[in-house]
Amino acid sequence: MIPRPLYRWKAFWLGILVLAFLGWSWLRSIEYKDWFNVRTPTISGGIGHANARLGVYCNNGGSEDTGWRSAPSTATAPFPSPIDAEAYISRPGYAGAHARLLLAHWFLILLFLIPWTAFLIWRTRQMKHLGHSRNGPG
Repeated sequence: MIPRPLYRWKAFWLGILVLAFLGWSWLRSIEYKDWFNVRTPTISGGIGHANARLGVYCNNGGSEDTGWRSAPSTATAPFPSPIDAEAYISRPGYAGAHARLLLAHWFLILLFLIPWTAFLIWRTRQMKHLGHSRNGPG
């Protein structure tokens, strides 16, 4: 029994869709800032992307209302540093705790691409091995 070709695997096409979404998100984040805020009486937080990065943040208090926001971006470089994280209790001009994590889109694509490619290679080898063992020796 001959294994199916790579282009007929669901895992291959699902990976292509994930890569296409990450690529589109990267290009969009260069031109636009998009983020979603959630605010409660004691804490606020959000997720979004801007300047070729995906970000998550959390504040103690905050002035942003809950909702979706979008605005033109002023991206400086399409390849920013891979990870930028900060947390502090207070800083000059701002009262309260703050935490933020920024991941570059190119880094997220790489984080997905390496294990996905390894999985496809492993699966191809496994399918070839199963194909040979079913056909018998020789």
